[in-house]
Amino acid sequence: MLAGLVALVARGRPDGVDQTREGVLDVAAEKVKVRDQDLVPILAHPERYSACSVAAVRHWKSLGAKMQVDSTTLLTPQARGQRARQLVAEGLADILAGDVNPSGKLPITYPRYTNVLVSYIHKPSEGDSNPQGGAFKPQWPFGFGLSYTSFAYSNLAINKNSFGPDETATITVTVKNTGARDGKEVVQLFISDLMASFTPDVKRLRGFEKVDLKAGESKTVSFKVPMKDLAFVGTDNKKHLEEGDFKIQIADQSATFNVIKTVTF
Repeated sequence: MLAGLVALVARGRPDGVDQTREGVLDVAAEKVKVRDQDLVPILAHPERYSACSVAAVRHWKSLGAKMQVDSTTLLTPQARGQRARQLVAEGLADILAGDVNPSGKLPITYPRYTNVLVSYIHKPSEGDSNPQGGAFKPQWPFGFGLSYTSFAYSNLAINKNSFGPDETATITVTVKNTGARDGKEVVQLFISDLMASFTPDVKRLRGFEKVDLKAGESKTVSFKVPMKDLAFVGTDNKKHLEEGDFKIQIADQSATFNVIKTVTF
């Protein structure tokens, strides 16, 4: 049984210095039902939690416990701020104690080093395929997230292989909760234009859906993508959809299709 505090070593800093932050479970220590295995994903990968300010969690909890919550106090900016911090601390505690299974995904690309601010929407010259450098190796990529369970993807399919500019593709994929706990997964659909007259982005998010899956349960998720949504804005300030190949990617699944006609609109 876990109680008191634990220490997490936050690795991954560019200078190679390890930091120890204490008290991750101070807020959660009162949850006596917490078991060691509930924290396996966190303790096994402490380097992923360098952004978690444990000292702040302890401080926020103490602030919240001392508050006198009444109609007058809640109107003051200081009290509202303290209450917000308390709720953040309690939310973190619920996740770290295993009472809540996290399912959020990053809406940004988090850099590995200071000022390395390459976004997930980037050109090939900014990525690993550039022979002159420009490596794209963020600390946490766009769409990254952790869970106390695991998910597997299979059976990625598209309704046909070739599309006209006015048609819509239907893309399906099966996602399964392969872990022992119920959880939610955000299914993310990325599409890449493999060749264009204007250098295309490496990939773009074209759809996402969160599904709630019991342990061992599978669901098929479907996306509809109009071909004109894949157009880019050219130097003439018009949208261009060019014939050629496109790549679909959902997790470790991928497939290709092609557009058979170029249009400008």
